[in-house]
Amino acid sequence: MNILGNKKSIQRPLKLKDVSSMLTKISANQNANDIHAQSNRLQLLIENGKAYGKIISRDRVSEKMPFTKTGLQSLLSNVKKGMTYGNIDKHWAGSKRGDDITSALYAHLVMGNDSPLLIRTINRGTDKVIRSVHPAGHHGCYQPYSHLDLINNFLEGAPEYRDSTVLSLTLNDDGFRIKMATPDLSSGYAVHENINHIEVNKPINVFQLRNSETGRGSLGVDSGIWTLVCSNGMTTYSGELSRSTPHKGQPDRLAGWFAGTTEDILTKQYGILEKYGQALDTYVDDLFEFTKYTFEQAAKSGRHKVAVSDDVVESVINDGLHDRTTPQNKSVAQVAQAIALIAQRHDFSSESLLEEIALDTINRGLGMAQNGRVVVPVTA
Repeated sequence: MNILGNKKSIQRPLKLKDVSSMLTKISANQNANDIHAQSNRLQLLIENGKAYGKIISRDRVSEKMPFTKTGLQSLLSNVKKGMTYGNIDKHWAGSKRGDDITSALYAHLVMGNDSPLLIRTINRGTDKVIRSVHPAGHHGCYQPYSHLDLINNFLEGAPEYRDSTVLSLTLNDDGFRIKMATPDLSSGYAVHENINHIEVNKPINVFQLRNSETGRGSLGVDSGIWTLVCSNGMTTYSGELSRSTPHKGQPDRLAGWFAGTTEDILTKQYGILEKYGQALDTYVDDLFEFTKYTFEQAAKSGRHKVAVSDDVVESVINDGLHDRTTPQNKSVAQVAQAIALIAQRHDFSSESLLEEIALDTINRGLGMAQNGRVVVPVTA
């Protein structure tokens, strides 16, 4: 693994303290800056199919700054009259004429809009870019909370995780997510699992942090089961004990929420592996019907209440249940791990949803079991 700013490859597992150093360097290089302006003071320019922004103030006009894709999507989400990123990308901005029409249409739509915006800019290479745009104010509007804030607040409340082994790390414009091996707190000491000793198909306890600096997702923490299912690095994850909160309110509120939630989850997570072991021994009479049933229940009465597309359910049934990395014993664990496997094929938010549904499946299956057997209710 390589750490930003280090010229040599790191010949040891990546630790959480390494990630903290990496985020510190990224934050310094990006030089993030928040600009407050009225909606009608942010000018959108489309030139050669690319989006730029200028901020008009009383005495000057800012330099022309490129929008990131996320920045342009967040800007257009504030326009309630049908101007979407898809329309610009596929239809309007296909020529010089389309560029001009798009720029003029946006100016027309926001002409009388004086609602406040928070415009987030960062340095990216040699350019300053507009990374995201949010409604501003005091009533439920977006509150910045950086990835570095997330790590620092976590380490303040759980310093034993400084040397925790990092199992996976996602960092892009949409969000940040990190999974760490949970230390074994035996005899009052935090003993961290050595990544060299992680065995294929042996589930381990993990703790996950997630955040989005652009408002594309909530601030969240959860714990669950992470499994290395192939020596080439392929993994699955089933999340449980998930907590999240939107980026709203004062920064102190977010930090306080985070500290309390971390403590709550750390004190509860050690029963997860025991549940997984029980799920391996819990027989399912009809894997296909149980898989469909657990997705139906997640949409109707689960904590998510989000309908998953038929294509995803079919992928779990046709591919996940039969994959060689999935336990082939007609168990509740087989269905849960099949869902977690298919989750890896999806984007940031969908992957998180499916991972949490995977562990909901374990809880639901164990709750339905009679004498170690799950008989699926007849569904229409």
